[in-house]
Formats: sequence, structure tokens, C-alpha cells
Amino acid sequence: LEMLERVSKEFHALGKKVIAVLNVSAPMEVASWRDKVDGILYEHCDEMVYTDTMRQRKQVMDERSDAFVVTPGGIGTYEEFFEIYTLKQLGRHRKPIVIFNINGYFDSLLAMLAHTVEERFMQPICLGLYTVADTAEDVLLQLQRQSETANVEETKYF
Repeated sequence: LEMLERVSKEFHALGKKVIAVLNVSAPMEVASWRDKVDGILYEHCDEMVYTDTMRQRKQVMDERSDAFVVTPGGIGTYEEFFEIYTLKQLGRHRKPIVIFNINGYFDSLLAMLAHTVEERFMQPICLGLYTVADTAEDVLLQLQRQSETANVEETKYF
């Protein structure tokens, strides 16, 4: 939670909105949800969006996000990352993707992606579709630097 709150606070300081998209069957009060999933929500979110399914959740995030910050998490985090990464590679969006690599959490993932290029299952240019940040401050810098005008056409690989 600390890392999500920190990034969220930085976004608020820049005048940006922070929206939580939650997969639940019916909206609950934040306090009730916190009791069940401690550490997931940032209590100062500008808006809470509730969805019934994970697919709806990802659709809302895709439609409403200006950028994607990947924070340490489990299998759902990986699935969401690979979907937005694939969609960017296919030219479906040009939104910045920043991997927040706190304490080297994603080092193995990044090594796997490099290995995928070495084995020629992915073009080297695909490694440039995301950036990596080690601190909350660096996440914000990376988001500011990433251009939404990157030539994603060159990355298409079938």
C-alpha cells in the first residue's frame, strides 16, 4: 500500500485524478472493503469504480487510463501487464507503461523479457514499449518522458 499511496499522492500533487477500479459484485463502503482486502485501496481516490468481472475491470482501466504503472503484485498483475504490453505492441494504444521495480521485484520478469528477445520470440524494439522506475519520483519522471507518439507500427510482430 505504501508504494501505491506514495505514487497516488504524487499524482494528486500534480493535479491528476486517482481512480480505483475494483472487481466486486456490488459497491461496498471503503472501510468494509479495507477490512477484507487490507492494503489495496488508497483512501483519497477521486473516484471508485466497481465492476462485476475482471474483464470489465480491465476494460474500464484501459478506457479511462492515461498511462499504466505496474506495481509489485501477483498473477493478476502479470496478466494485466502482459495484456496492456501486448496491446501496445499490436498498436492498439500508445499509453505509457512504467514498471515500478521496487527493491528489484521485477528483475526476473525483465530478465525473462530480455531472454525472449535473445531467443528471437520478440523483437528488440518491444523492450522499448515500457520503462522501468525504482522510486515513486522516477515513476513520475518516466511518465512525463514517455511519448505517446512512439512508432508502435514498427513493433508489430506476428
